[in-house]
Amino acid sequence: HALFEAQVRKHGAAPAVIYEEHTLSYRQLNRRANRLARYLMARGVGPDTPVGLCMTRSPEMLVAILAILKAGGAYVPLDPQAPPARLAALLDDTGMAIVLTQGHLQVSTGLPETLALCVDDDHLQQTLADYPCTNLSKADKARRGQRGDNLAYIIYTSGSTGTPKGVMIEHRAAVNYAVQIAQRYFQGEVDGSIVSSPLAFDLALTGVLPPLVAGKSLHLLPQDDNEILHLYRLLQAPAADTPAVLPSEVSKSEVSKSEALTSQTVKPDVVKPQAIKPKVVKLTPSHLDALGQLHGDKGVLSEVAHRVIVGGEALPGRQARALAQWLPNGLYVNHYGPTETTIGCVTCDFERDTAALADWVSVPIGRPLPRVEVYVVDRFGQLAAPGVVGELWVGGAGVARGYWQRAALSEARFIRNPFSDDPHSRVYRTGDRVRWLADGTLAFVGRVDQQVKLRGFRIEPGEIESQLLALPAVNQAAVVLHGGAGPCAEEKGEGRLIAYVSLLRPDALTAAALRETLAAHLPAYMMPSQFVIMASLPLTANNKVDRSALPDPDAHALQAETYEAPVGEIEQVLADIWQALLGVARVGRR
Repeated sequence: HALFEAQVRKHGAAPAVIYEEHTLSYRQLNRRANRLARYLMARGVGPDTPVGLCMTRSPEMLVAILAILKAGGAYVPLDPQAPPARLAALLDDTGMAIVLTQGHLQVSTGLPETLALCVDDDHLQQTLADYPCTNLSKADKARRGQRGDNLAYIIYTSGSTGTPKGVMIEHRAAVNYAVQIAQRYFQGEVDGSIVSSPLAFDLALTGVLPPLVAGKSLHLLPQDDNEILHLYRLLQAPAADTPAVLPSEVSKSEVSKSEALTSQTVKPDVVKPQAIKPKVVKLTPSHLDALGQLHGDKGVLSEVAHRVIVGGEALPGRQARALAQWLPNGLYVNHYGPTETTIGCVTCDFERDTAALADWVSVPIGRPLPRVEVYVVDRFGQLAAPGVVGELWVGGAGVARGYWQRAALSEARFIRNPFSDDPHSRVYRTGDRVRWLADGTLAFVGRVDQQVKLRGFRIEPGEIESQLLALPAVNQAAVVLHGGAGPCAEEKGEGRLIAYVSLLRPDALTAAALRETLAAHLPAYMMPSQFVIMASLPLTANNKVDRSALPDPDAHALQAETYEAPVGEIEQVLADIWQALLGVARVGRR
């Protein structure tokens, strides 16, 4: 927040947050955050104090985030659409005493009145008007014990045991990420970011933290069923259409002590400069699929040099090529990073004329950001040779403190760095399988916990998915092992690889055509036994494929290859042998 306050001194009248017809300048945002911060401090919020944040995308949300950070606390984003049982579990796990929310969300989520602090409550707004709007001094912060190693936020991710785990990110880690991304993508003609992802996932923070330390604006999209349409239109529209806040109106609105916490509609003169300025937008591959369906075959979406950062899942080459067609002057970024490494740690930048773009099946995840260390480690804990697949370990400035109140799990995943002489250096074991490419970039292969072993062969479902996603007609793909126990299904051959696919057009491909195409790129043991073609694959709240929600294969819903019976005595004998070995009902000629 100190870097944000520096931007307030430089660009106090500049727009910081834009939401529909509402605009907050840097000075307005800072003053409102200061008042709320001082109120939270009076309520006992201090270093490492978890404070819940259950709000929709809005200027009030930005005020609340900054206020919690300024008070020294750690904000804990809570998804307003999460099941009540999950919200209750997170409240219980953190033991938080305050949840900043909005009146309508307190009702819909069932947040206890003893915890909920509604920022749009009239009484609270009147109370806040009596608190100073000035920044805390360095001496004040020192007396309160506020340091760079205090927690900035705790974000909960799903756990393999079914219990969510809270990832603890410190201020210094968040600052390092914000500065690196701001220097890399928010300089020059870029005028700000578009925020379209839920705050409950750190994916959104790429569009929140860096612009605030770079003096740029955040354009928050309304959180409704038309998010993709809003995003599509904004990418088409020139950034110059955004209303500018004039200094005279800013100063007039800020001298009033009765200034409300909720953002006010600003109606300044509309400034329309000649230059069209680009924006930074963070998306997932699923967002790109939705944009592609909306855009269709219309060719160029915009000539503006937007910066599109894609993360959350592997980026298929076909989507990267589509981006180059939609935004031919843009910069595109494949952005990799688990929550445990502070939003992102490895990036691959590319443009329309990048030589390798035409050949990518899956875009490499790239090279580490400054102050980030990466290691590809084999199963013996040694560095893997270039080209050899191993687990990715990440060290450096972005490594999280650990998991909230999960000491044993933290010790298992966050370990001392065996490749450093610094006794305090740690690495996070990501569980992601990668390899070094010849050009010094990293390629994502798959998850350690998704690798399966079938009839003696180790198989990466991600490799099969990449080949499926490389097909022009395929929109989404997920490959899972069905049957058998756990990731190793060898007994009686009961394991089956099932490919779930959604197509750009329902009649674009048949299962037989999918199989024939895959056969040219994959060995026989990696071929899915069956294909389930769906209208769309289920997604999690942060727009990743929800593998747990994929339907069980149903004999009537599957499109499997045509069975060809054995011909002749020899073929029948061989078929009987394989049926006995594999434990299946029949084995045909194919």
